[in-house]
Amino acid sequence: MITKEFRFVSIVRITDEAKYKYPNYAINGFTPKSLAKRLISGNSEKGTKENFGFEYKTIQTKPLKKLYVVQEVGESIKNLTVTLDKQIAEDYLLLYPLPNTTIILNELDISCMEVYRG
Repeated sequence: MITKEFRFVSIVRITDEAKYKYPNYAINGFTPKSLAKRLISGNSEKGTKENFGFEYKTIQTKPLKKLYVVQEVGESIKNLTVTLDKQIAEDYLLLYPLPNTTIILNELDISCMEVYRG
């Protein structure tokens, strides 16, 4: 039995038998990855590998405290990238040289904001 594992905010394990055991697999044209996304969306009940050919569990994520936004500032402001890691944002600044353009790094404190994780 081959098992594939996909990690999102949840861990989903799907066996090759899922296409035979999960009722909507063929009807909806699922692939293992699309089925994994469907399962963690909350639209399917948790099961076991024995009964349905899949299992999943939710992983608690670390609360977000800061976002780093690299922006191009000119006549308008354009977001170039958003990241959770300051070092990645600073490296992006060095890799994105544009003549006659100002590139800035904004650090947003989001610890007190409601953030949608989906």
